[in-house]
Amino acid sequence: MGRKEQIEPEEISQDEPTYRLDGTAGSKTMIISFAVFPAPGGKSAFDFVRATNPLQVQKLFLRDPNMMWYQKGTPGVGDDVPAVAEYVRGVIARAGVTRVVMIGNSGGGFSALLFGSLVGADEIHAFNPPTKLLEESDTSCPEQLMQLAAERGLTSPYLDLRRVLRDHLQPKTRIYIHYSRGDGRDKRHARYLAEFANVQLIQYPFVSHHVARFFAERAMLSPLLQAAVDGNTEALRATTRTMIRTAAPIYIPSFIGLYASKAWSRLNRVVRGQKRQ
Repeated sequence: MGRKEQIEPEEISQDEPTYRLDGTAGSKTMIISFAVFPAPGGKSAFDFVRATNPLQVQKLFLRDPNMMWYQKGTPGVGDDVPAVAEYVRGVIARAGVTRVVMIGNSGGGFSALLFGSLVGADEIHAFNPPTKLLEESDTSCPEQLMQLAAERGLTSPYLDLRRVLRDHLQPKTRIYIHYSRGDGRDKRHARYLAEFANVQLIQYPFVSHHVARFFAERAMLSPLLQAAVDGNTEALRATTRTMIRTAAPIYIPSFIGLYASKAWSRLNRVVRGQKRQ
């Protein structure tokens, strides 16, 4: 554990299904993974396939080729948030499961929080999720948000997770938001939901937005998700402590590198500006 390995997403074409149900038939536990945005330069893919592979549970993978945080639904499932939520409820009911865990990274984390609250999941794990989508600075994909605003406006009750949790969060639902200490936007989003007693914020000594990928490359997500599906809070705490210790040695060098890069870029802009004068 902790050794880095190269991983690739399970890329799929736009005309392939937007959902997939697999895993261990008959299990009373289901893990549901939400994907929204592909990796830079990549194709739409299901998330957490590799990390959930060892888990002997039922699994539902969803993706949103619209890249609209499921606000326009997803083809083959539904055309809006209520329709997707109803589809997920139906899958859960037909599977006969008694425990549901939802996971997502970034925009998928937003979706896991949204649908987990709407359908009453038992546990939700969101990695560096936005927790509101009301203005361009709320997301690293502002062009997508502006397109959504142009098509449907930003008055939907499903774009502000504080509002969603106030209206729909059930006492049984445990929420874990995993976020990067060194990313100001991710930190701000995590703390936006700090008022809720059943929301736990887990801060990692990590600089970039890609904390989930960092741990996936080190095969550290499977133990975390195993603890989640087992409902084992002690194992979950132990696993996150190990993850924090793993990330810690790279925090200061990454932090220095980030600001050195910003300073260098700023200097280059100044020099180019002087040359043009």
